[in-house]
This record gives sequence, structure tokens and C-alpha cells, in this order.
Amino acid sequence: MKQSQLLIVGQKNELYTLLTQQFGQEFDFIGLEPIHLRSELKNTNPALVLLLHNPGTDLETLAYLQQELDDVPVVFAHESHDFQLFRDLVRAGAIDYFVIPEDLNGLANQISIMLARLQTAPEKRSS
Repeated sequence: MKQSQLLIVGQKNELYTLLTQQFGQEFDFIGLEPIHLRSELKNTNPALVLLLHNPGTDLETLAYLQQELDDVPVVFAHESHDFQLFRDLVRAGAIDYFVIPEDLNGLANQISIMLARLQTAPEKRSS
């Protein structure tokens, strides 16, 4: 099982490419397409998940991630503002919602802060 700080779940599209290029030097990450999530998630052990918008499956994917990755925070990224989706995702347990590319720097800063906090919480990985 590969240990990685960040798991990026999303289709390989412009948003995925932008984020992986942006974070490639800064974070140890694994990219996983949603169609491979059920078969490949067991091979990962992330500290944090970045879920990218995938029309029609965002809430289902979030629920699955939360079920399989107990206590691993999930951050959501989208190409546009969608208040209804934002509200539904936060109610379902996503810890934050970023609109990319306008919030790209904020997302990078937030991920850095969250990963630092998670690394200082030794009880997190006790399972």
C-alpha cells in the first residue's frame, strides 16, 4: 500500500491537469480516476482527499470515500460556483469547496495547512 499525503480523485480533464501540474512539485500525491475508485482505493493510504467535480456523481463519490477512508478529510474542487452543490457537499461532510482556477492559491495554502495539522495528530492513523 502506497503512503501518500494527498489523493486526487477526478477525471483526467483540464481541472485535473491544472491541479496535478500545480501540486506536482509541492505535494506527494496519487491521482485516481473515479471509474477506478472502487478497485484501487484500497491500494492508497492518503492523509487528505481532493475530490474534483464529476457531474452527477459528486455526492455518491464523497459518500464512498467517507465510508472507505474513515476520518480522512475530503476537500472539493469545481470549475465554477454552484451554491446548491456546495451546500449539499458540506452537509454530506466535505470540509471545504474551492472554485478553480480563481481559488488555486487558496487551495494550495489550505492543503498545506491541513496536511501539516494532520501530520501533528499522531492518533489519526491508529487504526
